[in-house]
Amino acid sequence: MTRIKVTLFIIFISIVFNSCSTTQKIEALKPLPSNDTPMVFKTKTSFVNMPLEISLKEIENQLNKTLAGEIYNDSNLEDDKTEMKITKTAPIRLIEKDGKIVRHMLIIKEAMEFKKERRTRVKPEPVIAPSQN
Repeated sequence: MTRIKVTLFIIFISIVFNSCSTTQKIEALKPLPSNDTPMVFKTKTSFVNMPLEISLKEIENQLNKTLAGEIYNDSNLEDDKTEMKITKTAPIRLIEKDGKIVRHMLIIKEAMEFKKERRTRVKPEPVIAPSQN
């Protein structure tokens, strides 16, 4: 009886293992290459309104902190024949009326130098035509 049980168990296991596997190989098809251009979506600009209150004095402070001392310096005289240095000499002041900035004061010192090129004129030599004799 045990011999029959062992034989039936071996047959059962072999059926289970053989039924779980396939003898045919499954070949997946590759998609064909496409010449389609990528999708381009139209973008829309959106706006979010956020009411904000900033004191004018705070804007002045931030401007004066950011723009301190030398504002612009072009020390290369060769590229455009101009040398320029702009320096802020006093704090920036903003004047507001009805919630809008109507006037601003910016006191600067400007130093400029220009390079003059000396040009020499070449006088054309007279061309003497051969005489016809």
